[in-house]
Amino acid sequence: YAAMVYSLDENVGRILAKIDELGQTSNTLLIFISDNGGFISRWENQVVTSNYPLRSGKGALYEGGVRIPMIVRFPGITKPGTICDQAVSTMDIYPTILDALGIENTEGLSSPDGESLFSLFKDPDATLNRKYLFWHYPHYYVPNATPSSSVRYKEWKLIEFFEDGHIELYNLNDDPGEEFDLAEEFPGKAWELQQVLKNWREKVGAQLPSDNPEL
Repeated sequence: YAAMVYSLDENVGRILAKIDELGQTSNTLLIFISDNGGFISRWENQVVTSNYPLRSGKGALYEGGVRIPMIVRFPGITKPGTICDQAVSTMDIYPTILDALGIENTEGLSSPDGESLFSLFKDPDATLNRKYLFWHYPHYYVPNATPSSSVRYKEWKLIEFFEDGHIELYNLNDDPGEEFDLAEEFPGKAWELQQVLKNWREKVGAQLPSDNPEL
């Protein structure tokens, strides 16, 4: 694992050096991001890494599995050293690149599910137009995760687990480590977000887990 991190660091450096060498630094947008949180399952009975203070890791819909850093360098647009707290998604990268290139999403290009982050690059205090972020992972993949869906609205996050249908509700501003399930304390908010999540699954035709007839 350490060797892989070292190799990644080394090769990102090679890419940056080549961009400098070609004289393209001033007009190149760089986006460095992961597609999921760190892998926390044991390998040969050794702990690989930790996502503390976030809960769980890769394969789960807790913050340790979905919250990752995103680093952007866009000379003349982004200001070095600034931090943006707006929640974004990898699905935003495609429309962001189109926006950066001045290309409209015309007929012939698939309609992007994400939203351009160009406004955030220019102003880290800006906000996006969407209300919700959704995740859907109806699989068994790692020991720390079971099939589930989740939705985030501002500081609120709801997770619905398909094995038994139970839900969990968290306030990420107060509890980023998702230690305190607030579903019983705020049943109205839990019900509201669960309906939003169900409606979204129906709208996009999200596949749900089903019984394996061979088991």
